[in-house]
Amino acid sequence: MAIRTSTSHTKNNAGQGMVEAILIAVLVLGVAKLVVGTIKGEEYLAKITNGPWNSIRGVIEYGRYKKYTSADADTDHPHLWATGKVP
Repeated sequence: MAIRTSTSHTKNNAGQGMVEAILIAVLVLGVAKLVVGTIKGEEYLAKITNGPWNSIRGVIEYGRYKKYTSADADTDHPHLWATGKVP
């Protein structure tokens, strides 16, 4: 009795790997778009960077760790204190 090999099974599954790769790529892109949209919408990046930046800007403006405010910028700058030109 001879064993018959059928090639129809392999012909039907020839594109299955490509279809699965496309589906996975679409899924990954969809999740990435959702994550990026959430990060932009909730402004997580701005919240993460603004806190430390205010302290660093205070060091730049005042020469010490003090949160920067535009109201204090004209009166609290070290250059004004050194020259005696405090308003």
